[in-house]
Order: sequence, then structure tokens, then C-alpha cells
Amino acid sequence: MSHPFRAAAGRGGHTLLELLTVLVLILLIASLAAPSMNSYLGHTKTRRALDRVANDIALARMAAVRGGTRSRVSFSGGTYTVSLLQSPTPSVLRTVYLSQEYRGVTLRAPTADGNLVFDSRGLLVSTTTGPIVISAPGSVADSALITAGGRVYREF
Repeated sequence: MSHPFRAAAGRGGHTLLELLTVLVLILLIASLAAPSMNSYLGHTKTRRALDRVANDIALARMAAVRGGTRSRVSFSGGTYTVSLLQSPTPSVLRTVYLSQEYRGVTLRAPTADGNLVFDSRGLLVSTTTGPIVISAPGSVADSALITAGGRVYREF
């Protein structure tokens, strides 16, 4: 009668050296893939943040048209506020803390004063706008342009 814990004849296991070799190869491959993965994650983060900003600019534009008044998107550091400019006081529709929602992301406003103002037809009041630039450490910056008509165009 055979012992229940004995290996069957002809059946062998793996040696410690073979297991360590496989483990070292897996760690080597993972260490080679890590930098490109970090870059990919940073790029995905900037894309999501830029999508969020573009959607909120569209919100401000449509709120101005629907309300028959002006609306404003105010950029300040990593934060921006969407508000309707009704008299006598503006009503804030949304405040977004972009640098908190997307850690490490920086935002550059499209205007020198940090304000995008839309009139009641959805057109930009300021005619001098540059790109909105969002960047994260270790990744390529993403940007979008705002036309005089108030539309946001992204480069993919």
C-alpha cells in the first residue's frame, strides 16, 4: 500500500531555482512596462480633465442661451467656476476643483484675465482666447481651442 502523501512515480515538481527564475523574469517584464504605463495613466488623466472642462464650457454657453443672459467660466489655478451673470448678483451653477479631482493636473486658462464670458446668443464676448492647456507630470499636455462662436475643439 502506498503512502497518501508520496508523489506518484514519474511525477516531479518544480525546483526552487526554476520558481525563482520565473519570478525574476516576471519582475523584469513588469519593471520594463511600468514607465509606459505611468505615462499612459497620466495622459488618460489629462484627457478626462480636459473633457470635464470642455463639457462645463458647453454648459456655460447653453445656460447663457437658455437664460437669455451672459454666463462666465472663471479659471483660477486648478479651480474654475461656471456662473450666470444675472443682475444684480451672479448665480453659480458649478464650481469644480480640478486639481483635487484629478491629482497632479494643472490648468492654464485660455484668456489673460482667466474669464470666458458668453453672451445671450452663446458667442464669446472676448475675442482674444488661446488654448486651454491641461498637463500632468510625466505626460504630454492636452489642449483645446475655443472659437469665437463658443465651440470647443480638441486635437486627438
